[in-house]
Amino acid sequence: MNGLAWGIALVSVSAAAALAVRSLDAPAPDDGRIDAIAERMATLEERLEQVDGRIAKALARVESPERATARASGTALGDAETVVETPLLSAADRDAAAAPKDAAEETEEEFDLDDFAARLRAGGMSDEEVERAWRKIVAAGRLDDAIDLLEKLADLHPNDPDLQAHLGSAYIQKLMTVPDLQRGEPAMRADAAFDAALKLDPQHWDARFSKAVSLSFWPPIMGKQPEAIRHFETLLAQQEGSGVPDPKHAQTYQFLGNLYLQSGQTDKAKEVFAKGLSSFPGNEALAQAMAGL
Repeated sequence: MNGLAWGIALVSVSAAAALAVRSLDAPAPDDGRIDAIAERMATLEERLEQVDGRIAKALARVESPERATARASGTALGDAETVVETPLLSAADRDAAAAPKDAAEETEEEFDLDDFAARLRAGGMSDEEVERAWRKIVAAGRLDDAIDLLEKLADLHPNDPDLQAHLGSAYIQKLMTVPDLQRGEPAMRADAAFDAALKLDPQHWDARFSKAVSLSFWPPIMGKQPEAIRHFETLLAQQEGSGVPDPKHAQTYQFLGNLYLQSGQTDKAKEVFAKGLSSFPGNEALAQAMAGL
């Protein structure tokens, strides 16, 4: 499963669970209130289990940028399919990947947090390099150090939206390493970081996409789907106005079309899927979605 998307989904699920947990904070509830809270918790647990299944189905239909690029170029993915992408970097970051290094040199540099942060700011790392670096940082037990460093950099450069997006990615990494009941804080921090990036740059695709994906996985009872739709619609207008298609942009059509279907807007779903296929005619997920209508 896509590591980042799973983390974003956990942001939503953990936040929903946190709302239920907060209801337990009221002083000295009577027996009737306790029974009501227990019933609400049981209902929420059942809904979260349903969300987990929906997450798996939705993510299975989302084509990764690596897969789309490889298929478009006729290149076999092979073992590259197992690489977990982190679509939180700006377009400039992806286009300015660092030159390949030998294994020894790369390992030494990626454990250097100062160098890692500097390369993030410079936009000199590919998605794969960033994900490998995060895995090494987590394995070395230095995730908190990395978060502290990115927080300090964000404070020193408050007008840098990319830093805020990277910080949001770091919080998601943290979220995926802690127990369920501790996920509320990194979830809220990640969401705030993406909001900060969008406040600085409303055109920041990765921050808005991460925000929209998070909202799309909230249980329907929370009423977040209309907001998710608005964010995906903004992304769609942004993409189509740029005139520069990117394989990752196909995911916007997929998520938005699925949200339209869930809200009963079948005609809009067909229109979005059709537009997506027009821009990405080889996208299997979009083709399957269109065929299923």
